[in-house]
Amino acid sequence: LGRLSLSVRGKGRRGERQWHVGKIFGNNFLGTMWRESLDETILYVGDTEGEFVYAFDVGPDGRVTNKREFARLLEPEKGSFGPRSRADGMAIDAMGRLYVSTAAGIQVVDPRGKHLGIIRLPAVARNVAFGGPGRRTLYLTPLDSLYRVQTLAEGPAGRSK
Repeated sequence: LGRLSLSVRGKGRRGERQWHVGKIFGNNFLGTMWRESLDETILYVGDTEGEFVYAFDVGPDGRVTNKREFARLLEPEKGSFGPRSRADGMAIDAMGRLYVSTAAGIQVVDPRGKHLGIIRLPAVARNVAFGGPGRRTLYLTPLDSLYRVQTLAEGPAGRSK
């Protein structure tokens, strides 16, 4: 393990894109650890081996700039290199709130980076997505099971995450 210089690929409303996010600690290769804001102008990246979700501004050409700490994730585990959130899958709701799967549960953060709460689970969720009628069901996937939580929040139209 070490600080890796990584790129993130994804498909948004503007088609297939790739962002170079610089040095992030971890070995998860960001397969599910990133999410774009609803207007696709901010890229959120979770640091599995650290405590933060980072935000990057996304320019019209797809370049990312202005890396900053967006939100500190609560209740990290003790890791080999310090506090470890185990940030993994992310989803965003129709109001722009970010849902981050972590060791503590699904942490909910508002668009300004303020922590709103934690949805507790009996297992560590790896991924999270909205679905179901009205997109008001949050689906949570640990390694060998599936949970669903009915929410007041609504998932964004046209995307599950």
